[in-house]
Amino acid sequence: MKRVKNVGTSAKIFMYNSLLIDDHFAAVPGANAPVLTYYGHIGGSDHGGQRTGKRAGGLKGDGVLFETFEIGCGTGKYGMRGVAVKTAAGISIYLGGGERPHIGTTVVSQPRLSLTGDGQTGCTTSVFNLLGHKDDAIAVPIAEALCKSLQQVVVVTAGIHIDAAGPADIALLWEGGRELLRLLQLRLIGSDPSAG
Repeated sequence: MKRVKNVGTSAKIFMYNSLLIDDHFAAVPGANAPVLTYYGHIGGSDHGGQRTGKRAGGLKGDGVLFETFEIGCGTGKYGMRGVAVKTAAGISIYLGGGERPHIGTTVVSQPRLSLTGDGQTGCTTSVFNLLGHKDDAIAVPIAEALCKSLQQVVVVTAGIHIDAAGPADIALLWEGGRELLRLLQLRLIGSDPSAG
């Protein structure tokens, strides 16, 4: 990887759960959509922001913290876009679209052995919908399919809205959701599940 920018202490904007990410990031070559790979040390704020010397590994070699990429399909009011953050131990995705992207649901899928006892991977899914929102109709199938195939925790936050949507509008949005899943699987798994 080529180092493209040293962000130094300005990386304090990347804070999560009392962990501070610093050092640098690099663009991943050969990607259709922009992909950023963040490298660095992890230092807890409990240590006054000092480096602990621990390296985050397991994604694409020692030192990689997470990667981000974008996907999208459709146009106009049927357009949907997504931003994914892939870590060594899970994936977080935001999907927005329609006439008013927003936050309508958050879905968390956790892998587990299937309850059928056949040794397959199943998942347990928790859904938090905001009052009156039905964005889980797209978010749940995406979270569960990715969770089962990647055997990692997957979080999908979604908000897709079309004013006065009728059955035809909803069908087109569901079709867009299936296309987003196909694009995510192609990107994260490296194969197109619809081919074959």
